[in-house]
Amino acid sequence: EKRSVNFDGKIEFLGFDIKHSRAPEIVYYWKATGKIKKDWTAFVHFISPDGKIAFQNDHLLSSGGKPSSKWIKNESYKESFSIDVPKGIHSGTYQIKIGIWDPKTGKRLKVKSDFQKKMDSITVGELNVTG
Repeated sequence: EKRSVNFDGKIEFLGFDIKHSRAPEIVYYWKATGKIKKDWTAFVHFISPDGKIAFQNDHLLSSGGKPSSKWIKNESYKESFSIDVPKGIHSGTYQIKIGIWDPKTGKRLKVKSDFQKKMDSITVGELNVTG
C-alpha cells in the first residue's frame, strides 16, 4: 500500500507490504528527505480491538544493514522484519501503528500533516491473527 507521510522533514514513509503467513512479515518503504544525523529506531505497536497496545516491536531503522544515519537525502530504502506474535494472543484484527524515536533520549519524530495536529505515529494497516 502506497502512502506519503513525512516525519519531521527527515524521513518519509512511502508505504508497506504485509506478508501473511505462519511467520508474518512487514516490509516498509522509506525515503530520506533531510539530513539524518542519528540512528533512529522504529516502534511498531499492534493495537487490540479495545484500543490498547497488545504487543510491540522496536527495531533499528535500517535498510540492508545501513542505519538511518547513513541514508542519503532523496534516496529510497526498504526494510523488513518478522512479526513476533506472542503466544496466547487473542484472535482478531489488530491495527498496526508505527513511529520513529530515539530510545536514548525518548524523542519521537512528529508527523507533518496539514489536516491533523502533530502526531508521533501513524496507522499503516491491520494484522489478522487467528488462534
